[in-house]
Amino acid sequence: MAHRLARISILVSAGLVLYIFESYIPRPLPWIKPGLANIASLLALALYGFRTGLSVTLLRVLIASFIMGSFLNPAFILAAGAGIAATCTMGAIFALLPEKFSIIGISIAGAFAHNVAQICLASIFLFGNSQIFYLLPVLTLSSLLTGFLVGIVAHFSLQRMSGVGDSFAASRNHETNP
Repeated sequence: MAHRLARISILVSAGLVLYIFESYIPRPLPWIKPGLANIASLLALALYGFRTGLSVTLLRVLIASFIMGSFLNPAFILAAGAGIAATCTMGAIFALLPEKFSIIGISIAGAFAHNVAQICLASIFLFGNSQIFYLLPVLTLSSLLTGFLVGIVAHFSLQRMSGVGDSFAASRNHETNP
């Protein structure tokens, strides 16, 4: 149990470090980020299942909002809502279609869900109209690229982690053994 808690804590910490790192990367548009912090959530989902993946996402967003000074402001609401949507989407695919999607495909689906949720929340809380949905094609393209990048990193991370094995299927076995 202590070993598992330590690994989950490392995933939350790694997600925080990646989130802070990517906040300093220049962005072509305000909402286009690499999403590197989602590597931690994707690994948590693959290794420990949905509840742990969601916990890693929520803890990462909450702690990062305190560090970055965005707790309960619109950026926090967008990050939390989009993170929950992405984690739920990836968790559903892990649960329902694990043989049909690779970790990379699951990551792309999560990135797309993240962007759609963020657009929906921004239209409700920030803009009050639907004109922001014109950004959806650009964000869809970005989710393909960033989801692929995050998925590749997660794939190789799973291969390198001890006790996981050489394949995505091996990581799925850990989900059923909390």
